[in-house]
Amino acid sequence: RDLHSTSRRQRQMCIRDSERIDTDSYQVRMIVANAVPDLLQCRIQGIDGKFMVYYDITSRHSMTALFEEKKMDLESLQVILGGFIQIMEEMSEYLLNPCQLILEPEYIYLDAERKSVRFCYLPGFHGEIQKQFQSLAEYILPKLDHEDGKAVMLGYNVYRRALEDSFHLEYILSLIHISEPTRLQLI
Repeated sequence: RDLHSTSRRQRQMCIRDSERIDTDSYQVRMIVANAVPDLLQCRIQGIDGKFMVYYDITSRHSMTALFEEKKMDLESLQVILGGFIQIMEEMSEYLLNPCQLILEPEYIYLDAERKSVRFCYLPGFHGEIQKQFQSLAEYILPKLDHEDGKAVMLGYNVYRRALEDSFHLEYILSLIHISEPTRLQLI
């Protein structure tokens, strides 16, 4: 992963992929056309059989950068989990393979001002979504603000549910709603 600045106002992340990317595939056309709202906008460039995927991360910070020093409160956790549910629904709606999402914290980008989250979709990447989510939930636990009881309860309940074999998105959604009586609106 490389971070590039193409101008003063635009920042990009570049992932070099040695695998051949079928640039004519439906999935690639969808992500390059930026049709899926909660994915990072991207473009793909091929040189000498190697592919580079450039993601626009302008005005966004990776989870790892954002929570390196700062602790995660309830609102941040709800934005991340709500964003995960939203992107999984979009994967289904747009007929995209969710196993090509990268759920590692350094590839999940947040816009703190708009309280939104964007995910990285990499054609050719194959990661089992439940295992990735388990790892993400595990990563979140020590990042939680342990002074925020609701954040801790939500974080640990989601982690416990993520470890179950019968894991479903509805479990996370119900846990978010229990932690906050008003419906979470993602922009």
